[in-house]
Amino acid sequence: MHPFVDALPDSVPGETWQIGCFTFSPQPTLPSTPSALSPRGEAIRRARGRENTNTTRSKQRPTECAVGSRNARRMALPLQAMARMSLESYRRPRMVVLNPRTPIYEAVRAMESNHIGVVIVQDHGRVVGVLTDRDVAMRVVAPERDPNTTRLEHVMTKDPVVLPVDADERDALRAMRERRVRRIPVVEDGGGAVGLVTLDDLLLAERFDAHAIAEVVRAQLEEPAELKPEGVVHPTRPARPGAPSSDPERRAQALSTRQHQTALSAARVVQDVTGLETPESALTALDILVSAIVRRIPPAEARDFISQLPSEFHEHWLDLPAGPDRSITRGNIEAELAERLGLDDASASKLAQSVGRSLERLLSAGQLAHARALLPEGLRELLPEPQRPSTRTLGTPNIGLIPR
Repeated sequence: MHPFVDALPDSVPGETWQIGCFTFSPQPTLPSTPSALSPRGEAIRRARGRENTNTTRSKQRPTECAVGSRNARRMALPLQAMARMSLESYRRPRMVVLNPRTPIYEAVRAMESNHIGVVIVQDHGRVVGVLTDRDVAMRVVAPERDPNTTRLEHVMTKDPVVLPVDADERDALRAMRERRVRRIPVVEDGGGAVGLVTLDDLLLAERFDAHAIAEVVRAQLEEPAELKPEGVVHPTRPARPGAPSSDPERRAQALSTRQHQTALSAARVVQDVTGLETPESALTALDILVSAIVRRIPPAEARDFISQLPSEFHEHWLDLPAGPDRSITRGNIEAELAERLGLDDASASKLAQSVGRSLERLLSAGQLAHARALLPEGLRELLPEPQRPSTRTLGTPNIGLIPR
């Protein structure tokens, strides 16, 4: 029996007792029946019976919920039963806010100096993105991008979910579950960040039951990944009851969707650098340049070069004739751009140079430098020369600490 229920006073039929935030209606004591307890258990039962008979307990009711026992107060309430608590308490006296053009190196130094795992990215007084320590690991470290030249706008999560300061904790937990995030900026007056609410904050507040918190974690774990479809928590475990099937067809569909999204992200990068109007034309231009480079360098180096580019095109590029094909020239590339995109010679030459610059945002600095070194001078000019990392001190970076 629960310790609170076991400690209830002797009851009167129909009477209700309140302990802390909880209300009980004890049942009348039933006549004793032969017990199947062990001798020790029977002795304990009889001792409790004598205690209940001989002890007089006060029947004063608590005047408010907060005077319940410490353990009773700590028992979390379910989401539906929780009283409204606004996000005012999640205002921060100081916020680490960076602009989209900040180098990743400065953002990481800001995280380290302030002992935080996320920075808010703000532009013209509005939250436009967030960057977490996991984003740095997956989008900068893993693909070997140069943190000194890669900017926040290249790798941040754009247009994140935000909540107004007059929203409540239930809204925050619901948004975390639906959007599969653990951190939500709190904004005021048109989008300026004034605070941050995290899943850790809600957990420490002890205002939600374990099931509600677990649903947020499960939603994140069920995101589709290369080795598992949506709805599966772990690629080596069977799906939970009611979750979508993890059959090969669904796995292939999830992988195809992920590859397509990666290709669209690459297209947006090329569009941003070149000014091309559509993702289709951006991907066409990227394919022309990459295909030429792949055919011009040795096969092993070509495979390494391809590995960091959108996987949706890997099969196409790997099927190209093995290099090095010395007939590939800058003139060939510009001629194909002009023919397939309907450009004049001058525009095609300018576009070839712009597409080459976009590779700086799609490839690691080391991979770009290696490929550039393998190309003859005419083609080498299409790829930007990697910048040398600047020497930095270990002092506190110049970051946007905005007082509130």
